[in-house]
Amino acid sequence: MKILEYINTKYDNPATQELLDMTSFMDPRFKANYISSDKVSDIRTKVMSEIEATVLKEQSLSNQDHQGMGPTDVTLKKAKKSLGSFFKTSPAPSSMEPSHTVEVEQLNYVSHHRRSVVTAN
Repeated sequence: MKILEYINTKYDNPATQELLDMTSFMDPRFKANYISSDKVSDIRTKVMSEIEATVLKEQSLSNQDHQGMGPTDVTLKKAKKSLGSFFKTSPAPSSMEPSHTVEVEQLNYVSHHRRSVVTAN
């Protein structure tokens, strides 16, 4: 009985429960399987907003790095290309808004899990 009481008090904190729900949602093994159905939409919204904030932060940092380059930086000696560099493709710039991109990725993530669960059974 002491173990059950300890676990109940340990995970009774709403902040801890929210963190566990978010990490379960992001874990490909669990996703929304162990989250109560009334919390899933709130967790999905919170995850999307955090991802959008991270994307915007990275974009602003990237823009600051590009603005810091002056004409003297461009005149540097051109580096030789390796054989592997010819096979690398750079990601195409996204024309979608970050919020739409996050939503599409999240839907792909959730739907991929549903397909794998159906095929595993």
